[in-house]
Amino acid sequence: MSSPPRRILLLVLLLTTALNLIPLAGEFWLDTYDGETHLFFADHYRRGWWDAWEEKWMQGFWVYSYPPLVHQLIALTGTITGLETGYRVVQLATVLAYPAALWMLGRELFGAETADHAAMLSALPAGIYLALYSFGQLPTIAGLVLTLAALAMLARYLRAGERGALAAWAALAGAAFSAHHFTAIFALLPGALAVGVHAALRRDAGPRPVGRRLALAGAAGAGAATLAIIPFWWWWVTQRGAVAEIPHPTRLPFLGMPDVRDLFFLRVYGMSLAAVPFAVLWFVRARSRWPLAALTAAWALLGLGGNTGAPPVLLRTLWTYLVYDRFSLMAAAFAPLAAADWIAGAGLRLRRVALPALLIPAVVISAGAAMAVRNSGLLPPLQPWERSEMRRFLEAENHADWYYLTLGLGDNEFQHLSRITSARTIDGYYTTARIRRELRESGISSLDAAMYFPGGRAAVRSVLERPAAWSVKWALVRDARFDPLLAEAGWRKAYPLGSDASWRPGDPVHSAVAVWYFPGAVPVISERAPNVPPALPVLWGLLPLAFLAAGVGLLMAVERLPHRA
Repeated sequence: MSSPPRRILLLVLLLTTALNLIPLAGEFWLDTYDGETHLFFADHYRRGWWDAWEEKWMQGFWVYSYPPLVHQLIALTGTITGLETGYRVVQLATVLAYPAALWMLGRELFGAETADHAAMLSALPAGIYLALYSFGQLPTIAGLVLTLAALAMLARYLRAGERGALAAWAALAGAAFSAHHFTAIFALLPGALAVGVHAALRRDAGPRPVGRRLALAGAAGAGAATLAIIPFWWWWVTQRGAVAEIPHPTRLPFLGMPDVRDLFFLRVYGMSLAAVPFAVLWFVRARSRWPLAALTAAWALLGLGGNTGAPPVLLRTLWTYLVYDRFSLMAAAFAPLAAADWIAGAGLRLRRVALPALLIPAVVISAGAAMAVRNSGLLPPLQPWERSEMRRFLEAENHADWYYLTLGLGDNEFQHLSRITSARTIDGYYTTARIRRELRESGISSLDAAMYFPGGRAAVRSVLERPAAWSVKWALVRDARFDPLLAEAGWRKAYPLGSDASWRPGDPVHSAVAVWYFPGAVPVISERAPNVPPALPVLWGLLPLAFLAAGVGLLMAVERLPHRA
């Protein structure tokens, strides 16, 4: 049978583009929690593609601690368009790839009609837009999209035995690990098992061929996942240090906490909240769908986090390391397949009612998640002149010979400043990569946000009282609650931004950000980048993009072949 028409998919892609143009036009990353983190990593690759060590955060850390694919794509695109526009381009491509990947997986699992409905219902999980425009988790969504595409190729290979589909599956699996290891481990691996058992139970090709193909696909996928990010595995085994638990609301019984429940549960699922339990029940109706029902139910259960005792038992030591709205997102992203499969099998009259009943509120809710990008938990943005003045101060004369510290500047502003300046800070926003023991054991996400954590004051005080041990001499302070800690440790307030060294208390104040300094002797920065095995920078700089290019190319080649139902 020839390839099915793609008119519905093309229409969905056009509507998705329109939905995202307005929020993409602004500086949305400044309104997210993690957007500036990914721009910081992308800027690292722009400055030094092959460099394994980033010196501007946490007295230095290994960039191998975070899979590089999305950051490298932003950096490459940014060489032509500028880094921020590169972020926009990569995010738009990711958003558009989601309904396309859902369409392909739906077609391979259930048929062309289900695929069309799955693409239309891709607006159901508002969490896709919440993750991108509020949380700033672009690598997570990119990893999820690559997972869906990889599973589509796996399903095709198990059903039809096409070698091109096998190669595409392996390459896309490697790309998924290169985008986001968490998503690949907890979505791709169990997803591949569910798709494999589904294929075996359907017996399209007979149980023995499916078994042999699944074993071969498993070996190919495991090899690709290992090879794609070898430097990450090297870092994990040889360099990673244990990090104290950073509190997160999803590890609490958050369903009884209205604000947290809204953010990490209701807004993650959107209209797919109605589809997830239905998905489990619908998939149970046929034996071949049981693995898909079990997969969706497992993700939904883990997404409840601290509301049940299941995640600590199942995940053990990983319990305090993970955040659990990501599992809800996986369940939500998978739910449109079940809803689409049901709609495709329903009568025409019921279909005409069910599709608009799901789709219209889903579009409204997801559009709201995309448009309402401002996080109430974030501080108001600083003015451009304030950012310029902070950068000018840190790079003036010999100021960059010492580390600086920001206190209460705000997560996004702190990260933005660290990206645009060449000066170095002892702080950093990627806690997993911390090397210094005091930072790893602090239990806070950053020194800048210390006031929001139980042990935050003590962590900041230990730094301020021993500036020589940290080679830190400057502090940019926006939160006046830090002022007593600074004064008690012997630091002096120089002036608020917009003034100069002649400023005295009682003079006009033009900014809430003030420059503080330590007047005593502080040794200059002495940290140097450690040695790295010579092959790792080459592998890190080439393989993730190579797997992506191969995966996309092979997928397109497979898609041009006649599709056999």
